[in-house]
Amino acid sequence: MKIALETGRSIALARLEQWRTYQGLLCGKPTRAKNDEKILGVIEAAKTICAAGDPHLIRPGRKTIAGDAERGTMAGELLPATTCIALFNSTALARLDSEPYSSMAVVWFQEEFALPIEDEVLGLIRRIDWENHAVDWNW
Repeated sequence: MKIALETGRSIALARLEQWRTYQGLLCGKPTRAKNDEKILGVIEAAKTICAAGDPHLIRPGRKTIAGDAERGTMAGELLPATTCIALFNSTALARLDSEPYSSMAVVWFQEEFALPIEDEVLGLIRRIDWENHAVDWNW
């Protein structure tokens, strides 16, 4: 899959890892704090999986889950159902006098497994400042 960034640069999907955001959650409702921890954990996983510098996070939307005072349940918060980590490569120079290839890890959440990448997320990927955040390959 190739994507044209708003700058005109072409990037290509090299790797895609996905899983259900709440796999393993047996009971209870996720909270904002737990979701923040989850997002930080995914960013750390992306560093290991992709080895391409600091991953770019596309901030996920969050849905509030109402609590029920009568039943004594607390309110919660849901992230989109699928966690995605992708490695994108570009064969054009990231910066002048750099190596000929560059890469970037991107983390996002969407409702269904990709592909396709949800339109809103794809639009945000197209706006990435590749030149200032991508990692050049070192031979």
